[in-house]
Amino acid sequence: MTEPSNDFLAELSWRGLLHQTSDDAGLAGHLVSGRRRGYVGFDPTADSLTIGNLVVITLLQRLERAGHEPVVVMGGGTGMIGDPGGKSAERPLLSVEQIEANVIGIRRIFDRLLPSAPLVNNLEWLSKLGYIELLRDIGKLFSVNAMVARDSVKSRLEGAGISYTEFSYMVLQAYDFAYLHEHHGVTLQMGGSDQWGNIVSGVDLIRRRRVGEAYALTLADVIADVPTTNHRADQLSGEGYSMVDVLAEGGVVSSRRQARQDLESGSISVNGERVGADRRLVSADLLHGSTVLIRRGKKTWHATRWS
Repeated sequence: MTEPSNDFLAELSWRGLLHQTSDDAGLAGHLVSGRRRGYVGFDPTADSLTIGNLVVITLLQRLERAGHEPVVVMGGGTGMIGDPGGKSAERPLLSVEQIEANVIGIRRIFDRLLPSAPLVNNLEWLSKLGYIELLRDIGKLFSVNAMVARDSVKSRLEGAGISYTEFSYMVLQAYDFAYLHEHHGVTLQMGGSDQWGNIVSGVDLIRRRRVGEAYALTLADVIADVPTTNHRADQLSGEGYSMVDVLAEGGVVSSRRQARQDLESGSISVNGERVGADRRLVSADLLHGSTVLIRRGKKTWHATRWS
């Protein structure tokens, strides 16, 4: 077993992925002093995930390689409410049957990419939470003034407005963190930078209940407007497609010579894993059956789609 370390934070910073934490020094000390559990939540709004989710999944993989334990939380409960973040209008509510089907579809991805990570569904505890209990035990610890100041809520109030249902999403996500902290020993919640308000609400809830340490970490938005090129899927059959050709023909680099140099120097990653000059893309590299995500250096991302 790998000894726990805070190299996790150093690597994120080196790669330009770290956006912010709730307590830089505190989290660094927390990670180096023992094996910790950190989680990311995924609401099942579709039966698969996006390229943006891949970056967060690699975050969990890096946490595991640093000697800690990643936990995956499926939002079977919060998915019934809808996160107002990043949306200018109310999300359409999905049926219970559709959410259950989406959870099954997404679970297959984690079975492949994080086979050893515990996967839990927040429907298990949110469905048992009574409304009066929520208001008395949890709602009393939230300030409406602080909630309306969060970006996800503030932007909606300035635009099309927000329903009480979506306004309550922040409370449910915060309760997720508190529940996982109490029942699964999770002390770190992670996510994209757009989730900062929801995540720190969970940290605040745990601290107000005085039940132990809790930390938040968000990633920089490194994949906005990612360049994308289209390729023929049959090129991945047999011996596969040379990474040199993929990089040059996709415009990731200016020439095949540059492609070889970057591959030999370890500057190229495929789906989060560093690759060499002899690497060839094959069908098994496809995410969701159609996409391969390439990174050059720290911050240059490129998506290739195969059909």
